This record gives sequence, structure tokens and C-alpha cells, in this order.
Amino acid sequence: MRESGRIGHVGHLRIDHHQDEGSAVDALALLAAKKRKYGYR
Repeated sequence: MRESGRIGHVGHLRIDHHQDEGSAVDALALLAAKKRKYGYR
């Protein structure tokens, strides 16, 4: 599950399904890398 939005406001909830824990961890690492590229910490 991912939640995005501004701090203090209701955000969007997204549920991504993965076959196993390994693929979920890989997807999380990819998402974190994309966010860091756009300036998130």
C-alpha cells in the first residue's frame, strides 16, 4: 500500500499487488530511486 499527498491533508491510497516479497522490495526500491531523482528525501 502506498499513500501520497500533502502533509496534513487526505491523500490517495494505492494498493499494488506483487507475487512475492522479493518483487515488492524491488518495486519499493525503484519507487524510492525515482522519488530521490525528483528531489524527495
